[in-house]
Amino acid sequence: MKQRNQNSISLVGIFIFLISTAFANLNETQNIRIYFDSNIDLEFFKRGFETQNLTKLQKREILVKELKRISNSSQSNVKNFLESNKNLYKNYSTLWGINAIEVQSAKKSLIQDLESFQEIEAISQVPKIKSNSKTSFNNSNQISQVSEAVNSINAPKLWNLGYFGNGRTAMILDSGVDGNHPYVSANWLGNFLSANDIGNAWYDSIGTNTTFPEDKHSNTHGTGVASLILGHSANDTIGVAPNANWISGKSTPDSQSVILNTQLGLQWAISLPDSVFDNLDVINNSYGTFGDSCAADAEFTFYDTIEMMEVSLIWEAGDNGPNPHTINDIASGAISPANTFSVGSIDNQNGISNFSSRGPSSCADTVATLPHSLAFGIKPEVVTQGENVTVAKGSFAGGGTQSVNSSSFSTALVSGAICLLKEVNPEATPDEIKTALLNTATDLGEPGDDNTFGMGIIDVYEAAKEISPYEISGQILDSLTSFPIQFASVKIIQTDQETTSSVGGNYSLNPLVTNISLEISAFGYQPKTITNLPTLIEGTPLDTNFVLVQKPTANVGGSVLDENTFAALDAQIYAFAKDVNGEFLYETDFTNSSGFYTMSLPEGNYRIRIETEFPYPMREDKNLSVVGGVAQSFNHITDKAQIILMDDDNSTAIDTVYEALMDSLNLNFYRWETNNGLPTILELNELNQPSTMIWYTGNDENDVLEDATEIPLIIAYLNNGSNILLTGQNLAESEGNGTFFQTILGIGYDGNHTTSNEVRGEDSGFLANSGQGFLMETIGTNPESQQNSMDKFSIVPNGNAQAVANYGTNGTDGVALVTTNGANWKAVVAGFDLASIQETTNGVSGELVMERILQYLDILADTEEKSNAISKFRLAQNYPNPFNPTTTINYELEIRNYESGKLTIFNVLGETVKEFELKNKIGSIVWNGTNFENKPVSSGVYFYRFEAGEFSKVKKMLLLK
Repeated sequence: MKQRNQNSISLVGIFIFLISTAFANLNETQNIRIYFDSNIDLEFFKRGFETQNLTKLQKREILVKELKRISNSSQSNVKNFLESNKNLYKNYSTLWGINAIEVQSAKKSLIQDLESFQEIEAISQVPKIKSNSKTSFNNSNQISQVSEAVNSINAPKLWNLGYFGNGRTAMILDSGVDGNHPYVSANWLGNFLSANDIGNAWYDSIGTNTTFPEDKHSNTHGTGVASLILGHSANDTIGVAPNANWISGKSTPDSQSVILNTQLGLQWAISLPDSVFDNLDVINNSYGTFGDSCAADAEFTFYDTIEMMEVSLIWEAGDNGPNPHTINDIASGAISPANTFSVGSIDNQNGISNFSSRGPSSCADTVATLPHSLAFGIKPEVVTQGENVTVAKGSFAGGGTQSVNSSSFSTALVSGAICLLKEVNPEATPDEIKTALLNTATDLGEPGDDNTFGMGIIDVYEAAKEISPYEISGQILDSLTSFPIQFASVKIIQTDQETTSSVGGNYSLNPLVTNISLEISAFGYQPKTITNLPTLIEGTPLDTNFVLVQKPTANVGGSVLDENTFAALDAQIYAFAKDVNGEFLYETDFTNSSGFYTMSLPEGNYRIRIETEFPYPMREDKNLSVVGGVAQSFNHITDKAQIILMDDDNSTAIDTVYEALMDSLNLNFYRWETNNGLPTILELNELNQPSTMIWYTGNDENDVLEDATEIPLIIAYLNNGSNILLTGQNLAESEGNGTFFQTILGIGYDGNHTTSNEVRGEDSGFLANSGQGFLMETIGTNPESQQNSMDKFSIVPNGNAQAVANYGTNGTDGVALVTTNGANWKAVVAGFDLASIQETTNGVSGELVMERILQYLDILADTEEKSNAISKFRLAQNYPNPFNPTTTINYELEIRNYESGKLTIFNVLGETVKEFELKNKIGSIVWNGTNFENKPVSSGVYFYRFEAGEFSKVKKMLLLK
């Protein structure tokens, strides 16, 4: 026989277990549950239902009959025995739903006698099920508004469309419900039934013979749960589906906190008359046993059977947190992505409640047996607010409202959401509804499904979009060519539902209302509003195509040339369209043999990117707005790159950081991916000299620099008189004992630094201000640049290496960054990734650190050197270039006697053509291609020299006629 759970035992172990624990006293009795070995074959019925178009009521009739047939055939012998031995127990009840018999006050001898019945699969003590409510505060005033818990799941958005749970019914299987409470009284289904039929809206499962809904006299748990599903008054709304109806049963005696006879309550629910059962959508189960246990297989089979009757079951995760493995026994069910569907608790800031039970499932943790699967062991499924929520308080307990804490109340919010969704689509199955809730939940905590938040907090409005029975679909086409338009936006005005057309121009939406208007737009096209569409019919898709008219176009073109020789460069040009949703690639082009490109673009905003090949800078970007019929030029006149980024880390996120650092410092660079091979020394010599290599390895481990290829290339590069920055954790750990590090760089490996993120610059070094070293924070600018094993360096005696920065707030925890000066080269080596530096409150950023390093490596002018005569200068390349007839030169300078600055234009013979006096610190010079006599000069190459004090800079330009 199968072992069912920690309270369930095989026949072989019945006597040992019960004698040693439950029956230590021979006169003592126990409440027991007898499970039988026959159960409904759900897979058989699932296959049958898939091939037949059966109604909910037809499915219910078939399944209930089968449950009762199995129970009657397998329990008859044991029932006859019980009837003949009434002196051995108090009474018994038949649980035909789970094919079990529950016996109250059974004596030890009865259990011993049951050993001979082969049809019995297991015997267990009756589970002690409790309803939870961790904390209850004093009565509070009515809230006179919609509660924040209801707002947090977006229920009001569905109310605005007319969905309030009309015609839907929820069952609250709980301590009871106060039928006189103003928040829930009007919604009791019994109000709408005849006096003879109100028993179909209230079930007293504990035998107190009540005929009108009531709750306990103290902790009115069920009333609070009901109010979150549908509670409202004339002044405020605290429930999700305020027009839904409820039915319930009393399952807790006034003097107790346990929930009794839940199986009888479920059997009553699925035996209700057709007129009641047909609108029953959800059964709320805000109860459970303590976590780290798994309910009996027969229970899970019964719950799945009920869901096959198209009634959803929702379970509280439990209030046993914060430790893992604390999910309630039934909530631990791991049978499918949506069964069993458990709900955890969060606060009003979307933080997990400390008491909320955590997964994984106790039914499927490291081992799972059918019907459970390890694939579905993450728990809970979702979360909603269950902390400090406002609920109705039963009349016996004072009435009004109160603030409570429990995943019981989180569960009620999901049950209310299901009532709304069933109004949106009455034909949606429990699996479809719960899957929609999972798919549209807002992720919290760790990305994806996790054992704290599950899939996140539900969004009932987004879920409704997934299950709506209405559909409109078709294609968006170009009015002239009839070609499909991709990335077109199709939006329903009434509900703000929106989709984007596919590559084939296809769109599809499931509107939440029957009469809709559409807004259709696409980049480069005139927007269109569609009205007077046919009324949508449930289950009948509306297939309709729409055409858009393109906006006027204009030509955008230019030249890509070498700055010094004006030779044409091979380049690829990208036009990225920019709209409210971001950017997307709209058009591409290549330069021709003359270095020229042109694109016809419709009106709109663009980012034009020009990418050149090595050894030129890899890209240049320009934002522009296109106006129909107005041609624009964007020329790219560039010198060769002076910096090469050696991308040796396999992380695009880190690449982005280094590229941004280069851009912020206005440096010409090229990024070389080492995965595609290495450049030759001859290729490196083509860079603008003297050049600098920035070789970053990120978090790479083991042979970070390949001895056979990469290290020889670096050595040859240095010997040619170039400089290098090496950066990345594990560099020294991998290479510190080799000749390159020990002999050439003069450094070794001195262990890892893992105790802090701080790096302090040496007071006397270039990573300092006013004699105090920078304090850098290497906490990571993105997840891929976080540091966990930064290298500490040792300095080889009698070498040229010098410490420039050290680990720790005070710089006492080991060497972090060193410099080495060779005969004709310089090197900077960092034992951490410079991409990990995050800007501090004192303004120490990755950009500042990189700037100081590149100043040391002679790429950027030293601040002190240029402060003597000029504190700030900038001379831009003329634009447009080439030009005809005019071009503009922008400049910026700050010196004491800036009035003496001038800009001189001269030809290839060195003859002065024209001079301009620089009268402002920031300004523009426009040259119209004329000389001192205002006569046009001939086509050709010209130069302009920017002079201010001791500063002088020359750039080249091209006049074409």
